[in-house]
Amino acid sequence: MTRSELAERAGLSRPTIWAWESGKTQPRNSNLQTLASALGISELELVAGRENTGSSPDEFDVIGPSAWESGEIPAGLAHPHRLRIMIYAAKLGIAALAGIKAQNVKISIEL
Repeated sequence: MTRSELAERAGLSRPTIWAWESGKTQPRNSNLQTLASALGISELELVAGRENTGSSPDEFDVIGPSAWESGEIPAGLAHPHRLRIMIYAAKLGIAALAGIKAQNVKISIEL
């Protein structure tokens, strides 16, 4: 599907889709819903890259809280792309609960 086709299907502009793809801006929650609907997938699949089937356990549950707290996360789960997606999803969730824009949510990580 081309950017033009996606923009038309979602009722959004091509520059908007381009700005999201290039990382210049991030979509609002309402636009994520619209985009997921246009693509025929869930918002979770759009943001996290996987479906919520309800049958597979969450990574947090499989690994356990102590591994996450100690930083002993298996290499496959600590992939930078996954971290970026996780942070973005957290920003969206926090923003929705706080009633603010996701761009106003700042997350810092201590190394």
